Amino acid sequence: MAHNQEMLEHHSERWGDKLRVIGISVDKSPEPVVKHVKAKKWEKVEHFLQAGSSCSEDYSVQGVPRVVLVDSEGNIAYNGHPTAINLEENIETLLKGGKLGEAQEGEDQKDQGEGP
Repeated sequence: MAHNQEMLEHHSERWGDKLRVIGISVDKSPEPVVKHVKAKKWEKVEHFLQAGSSCSEDYSVQGVPRVVLVDSEGNIAYNGHPTAINLEENIETLLKGGKLGEAQEGEDQKDQGEGP
């Protein structure tokens, strides 16, 4: 999350409202998440609690951290560990309307089909 916050701060002028970074917590209740997010000042990242959601199953999340990049057409462009890609470069490519090459997909990516 720290990298996401820094990345959003650094690119905020250029990326503006064209990008949403959403953190989904697997905690059982919101209190520890809210406390941690406030203490770290991670206000540029949107935070949600997974409780009761099927998002882990929907996006084949098998561990954390996990990054799912969705292109402008709603298709999953990448689903995998954030260190397996150059996240900022891939975001730039997608914001310009480009596609990510197969070489940049995570090794553990399954056939994800189209996004929501």
